[in-house]
Amino acid sequence: MHTNDPAQGSLRRADSGRRVVALRERLLRAGVSMAYLAPDQVNDPERFDDHVDAAVRTFQQARGLMVDGIVGPETGRALSEAQYTLGNRVLAKAAEGSEPQRGDDVAELQRQLSYLGFYYGHIDGEFGQRTHLAVRELQLNLGLETTGVCDAAQTGAMARVSRTISSSHAFSLRDYERLNQATSALAGRTICLAAGTDARRAADVPDQAGGGPLTERLVATDVVRRVQAIHGGRGADVKVVETAEDAPSGDRVQLIRDSSASLCVAVHCDWLDQPAASGVSAFYWGRA
Repeated sequence: MHTNDPAQGSLRRADSGRRVVALRERLLRAGVSMAYLAPDQVNDPERFDDHVDAAVRTFQQARGLMVDGIVGPETGRALSEAQYTLGNRVLAKAAEGSEPQRGDDVAELQRQLSYLGFYYGHIDGEFGQRTHLAVRELQLNLGLETTGVCDAAQTGAMARVSRTISSSHAFSLRDYERLNQATSALAGRTICLAAGTDARRAADVPDQAGGGPLTERLVATDVVRRVQAIHGGRGADVKVVETAEDAPSGDRVQLIRDSSASLCVAVHCDWLDQPAASGVSAFYWGRA
């Protein structure tokens, strides 16, 4: 039997000592629930027995670590990070040159910020610059002091907001925020819109109520008018290129060039008698 003192590193099966008792408690706080793991459930809590070995392997499996039953540096670090739940401690960006805060509570904070539409990075459980800025942005929107520090007030306010927003609404809020940020970039820009003019009827599609047969001209023109209304309302100068169905393609190209637009969007439709062909495709190109 091995006896480990605090100066030694890894812990493994058959080791013993006070560190094994602490390991049992850390595994329990990390959410590992197994029989005969708690110190008060066994005769010798200082012994790294089969139950502790199984608990360590379960934890390693859940965290994507090498499943060897050994509590080395990686497993120890993961256990340390798993000791925290959101609200247990104040979370903040570390000072320059210091190690950033890591833990399950940081990961949960990132998930909630992402859910609310303020965080776009990886859920890595590390409180870095991107998480700091997301917290500040949320605080600004909630009318809190923009410290970038996640404390009890921040956690409580975030919980209240989360209860009032559905998952679909949360993602739409993110899209609205992106659109709002783009408003100033659209102001004064010229956008050219061109709708496809093919008047051939879509196969196996009945006439539309009050709109006649479903054609590329009908669908594309409707999309163009909607886009025109949205971007025109945000300050863009939207020009719609309209040509007859039998007009030479060169006429449309010339009209687009004459518009001196910053961006040209052409909307076309196609149909195939195949269910797999259903959907939307986008193609884009440009020049220096």
